Amino acid sequence: MTIVNSSSSSSVSSSARHPEVIVAKFGGSSVRDAAAMQACGKTIAQYPAIRLVILSATYNTTNELEQMAAVAAQEKTTISGRAVTACLPWPSLLKVLEQKHRLLAQDLAILAEVEDDLTQILEGLRQDLTITEQALKLDPVLMAKIYAVGELLSSKIFTAYLKKAFPQRQVVWLDSRQYIITHQAGNGVPIDFLASQRACQALATSIAAAPPILYVAQGFIGQTADGRAATLGREGSDYSATAYAGLLKATTVQIWTDVAGIATSDPHQIKHTKFLQKLSYGQAAALAEQGAKVLHERTMEPLIKDQIKLVVAKVGSTAPGTWIGPEDAPAKLLAIHAKIAPGPEATPAAQIFFLGNFSAQEIQQDLQNFFAQNYPAHPPSWQWQEAPKGGCLQILAGPTLELWQKLHDYFFQG
Repeated sequence: MTIVNSSSSSSVSSSARHPEVIVAKFGGSSVRDAAAMQACGKTIAQYPAIRLVILSATYNTTNELEQMAAVAAQEKTTISGRAVTACLPWPSLLKVLEQKHRLLAQDLAILAEVEDDLTQILEGLRQDLTITEQALKLDPVLMAKIYAVGELLSSKIFTAYLKKAFPQRQVVWLDSRQYIITHQAGNGVPIDFLASQRACQALATSIAAAPPILYVAQGFIGQTADGRAATLGREGSDYSATAYAGLLKATTVQIWTDVAGIATSDPHQIKHTKFLQKLSYGQAAALAEQGAKVLHERTMEPLIKDQIKLVVAKVGSTAPGTWIGPEDAPAKLLAIHAKIAPGPEATPAAQIFFLGNFSAQEIQQDLQNFFAQNYPAHPPSWQWQEAPKGGCLQILAGPTLELWQKLHDYFFQG
């Protein structure tokens, strides 16, 4: 992709620079259908400083691509270990995927504009699935290429929609595989930031120039310097956004999702959660590393050097979201997030992470009081383990989701 230069000179004077450059990422649930994409467009209109939009695949498309590939390879599990639940042959599953995206484009009244692009992307997918069927195995590098289809489809559709919605703005589609260069091919691989910086030089100049161009690119995907397919790992679009921000010297990253920020617990599982106003890079990274479904665990890394701020907010909401920067939020307890998994002999078990500024002694005393009050007869077996920016309550056996809810109510509703 050739970067559009808005002036004949490669250098940009300080007076021509925009005082703020925002990279905005929209997740799969935020682009699930035409109404959702239109809401994203309204959000972009509210922030003229948005210069780069990073898009995920439409809702559940990545899982559908995994299922398709596994069916083609006649595998019982997908490459990420999920059970194969699809009961149709892969050509039928491909047809469903095609219809979903054509309907989305039709609902946005831009089908004619993207018809050729969709046909080309889907034909490439058909060829890759045929190769997978013939090989009867899931090749990781070919799977990375198959994964990319979701983001390519969504970004092509959204770019066409933005061109129609903002006729006064220059909207340009980018292929992230030309800018996010990875050390190796395959899935969940690290970014080669030196190579990526070289690849982004012209884009960085254009991003800073006036009049502003609105670029649209894909999250999650990249490739090696010699062109082999790669992904940054599941949920890696957050990482893509912050990597681009670091490479392009942006001032702010916005991550737009279906919840109003980072909550005291997972709002999809726990009632009465509250949304945090601020966190530090370290606190947000600790939550991600402990399995909280808020951000990709490497999201913070590109922001720290240049102190780039990040906000997590809900599309269409007036709530301020959660701001993430260099300073720790000072509260004693900020969040409680759980990873629930089978314990010994298949009994339910959990690792419950407490984020905050407390001593091990005081939190363990609080927990003893909690268990005495809520489980006086048969308290679950537990132990405490120190962790960065907080600590982990290890539940060896006993109630799980119910316990998580009670812990949240005890500490945040009392």
